[in-house]
Amino acid sequence: MTARGWLIITRDRNIQGHRAEIDAVILSQARLVAIAGDDGASKWGQLEVVMNQWRAIERFLELPGPWIYTATRTALSRCLGPALNGLVYLGTPTRSRHGSVTSTSA
Repeated sequence: MTARGWLIITRDRNIQGHRAEIDAVILSQARLVAIAGDDGASKWGQLEVVMNQWRAIERFLELPGPWIYTATRTALSRCLGPALNGLVYLGTPTRSRHGSVTSTSA
């Protein structure tokens, strides 16, 4: 999938805790969106999450991999992405009241 330039969408709401999956994304230079939260519990809920985040996801497609974002109906948060001197794993992303993304240490 990555060799074809495709985006991976998964229903792994706990992607931050699955180190082997994160390592696979890094090694393959993949671009992955994980549907998180209760919004994606059903197929229709998953569709709603993807459609609500469609424009934001399209903007991220311009970024080279590897990266991982978690998506809910109302938010798209970075879990893994580029940093100035390589990759940074952000741990569990949280949003401040101002909308900026912070994280807990991994």
